Amino acid sequence: MSASEALAKRIAEAERKAQLAADKLKKLKSEQAAKEARQRAIEAARAKTREDRRKAEVGSLVKRAGLLDLDNATLLGVLLIAADKLGDLAYLAEARERGELANPAGSVPRAVEVPRGAA
Repeated sequence: MSASEALAKRIAEAERKAQLAADKLKKLKSEQAAKEARQRAIEAARAKTREDRRKAEVGSLVKRAGLLDLDNATLLGVLLIAADKLGDLAYLAEARERGELANPAGSVPRAVEVPRGAA
């Protein structure tokens, strides 16, 4: 075997190994992408579950507040008026106090933290 034939053989072997490595890298990247996609799907499902649970809690609060029988436009208006007042610490403190009095067990999670004694 001549030197050029030996060199050509070594080049062919190196190209074969490079192709195997490239194929393995492609497979690993594909597996990683699939794993990341599964993780994103799991996180999305968890987020949906949390959102659905929160919607049920809010619906329960609307019922307990006696607002369930309001038409949608009026209920939305009441909520929008309350939302406008979220920057008012005295309003939030009063709202928390009334909520705690109506719900002494504290079974409803707090979505907005209001500092104690804010008034």
